[in-house]
Amino acid sequence: MVGILESGSTASKVIEAGAMIALNILSLLGNILVCLSVYRNSSLRTTKNLYIIALAVTDLIAATLVMPPATGVLITGKWPFGETVCQIHAYFSLFVVYVSPVTMGLTALNRYIRICKSNQQYNLYFSKKKSRILLGSAWTFVALFILIPRLTGLQDFHFVPNYAACLNRHLSNFGKILHYIVVLVFFFCPSASCDNIQLQKSFEKDSGIQ
Repeated sequence: MVGILESGSTASKVIEAGAMIALNILSLLGNILVCLSVYRNSSLRTTKNLYIIALAVTDLIAATLVMPPATGVLITGKWPFGETVCQIHAYFSLFVVYVSPVTMGLTALNRYIRICKSNQQYNLYFSKKKSRILLGSAWTFVALFILIPRLTGLQDFHFVPNYAACLNRHLSNFGKILHYIVVLVFFFCPSASCDNIQLQKSFEKDSGIQ
């Protein structure tokens, strides 16, 4: 595959690869422990923790499908895994990038309703069944948002040396504009708004401000 990293000193390569390996191991261990804790303790299987588990799963996807190939690139200085693995790596790299803020936004919204509204309102909007449907719908939307442009020829996936990863490339201005409109409208703005509202309302409640 065409594309190699810029040459650097052996020391810098060792530091970069070592840091990536350490982060990969910590991410794996930490998020596996989170999932095991909920699996082995039924009292932790609450609606609130469902969103925590969803975040842990996104981190596990990154730790198993995104970070290891990137480590291989940092060690070898090029993409050594072939075209098929590059396509898979690009898909899951983008999936993690977009699904993480969406999940965090839903988590913030869940916390806002839990803290600032009544138990009846919380149970109305965030029952376990509705939370599973909400998370499943959000993840499906993200998965299709990445897949459809690739299948319709608006994007392709290729190795980007500066990022030590395979990522998307826009093949038309229309596709590029449409992509970023969707990112702003459905990913960035809702997630940022939910986070800001949750923080503001939590601060007001802690401070006794009405």
